[in-house]
Amino acid sequence: SRHLPTHRIARIIPRGSVAVQIAPAIAVTIVRGIRVQPPEVGSGLVVDIEPALVQIQIQGPVTLVNRLRAVDFSARLDGQTGEEGRRRAQVRIQAPPQVEVLSIVPPSVTVTVRKGG
Repeated sequence: SRHLPTHRIARIIPRGSVAVQIAPAIAVTIVRGIRVQPPEVGSGLVVDIEPALVQIQIQGPVTLVNRLRAVDFSARLDGQTGEEGRRRAQVRIQAPPQVEVLSIVPPSVTVTVRKGG
């Protein structure tokens, strides 16, 4: 292998400069009490979701994750049309940027759409 003369290296990398990449500290935490948003339903129908609240495990920069609360997330139902009847639906979480959802408990809920009154 060919070695560059020392003075050449000194010109390429100024003496005393160091390239350091700083990665933010990552934290994992649990956020409880996220309310599942009901689907849109027609007039005269009501929606029951059981359970109504979910909890999630999240990962992200420690400075951000430690400030997050349930209101910073939205829980929606996957593929719900709001038709009358009872069915299971997967829960989908919308999280702030830089935050990864690792798990949802429970991952699905029971949705009952019925006539109100």
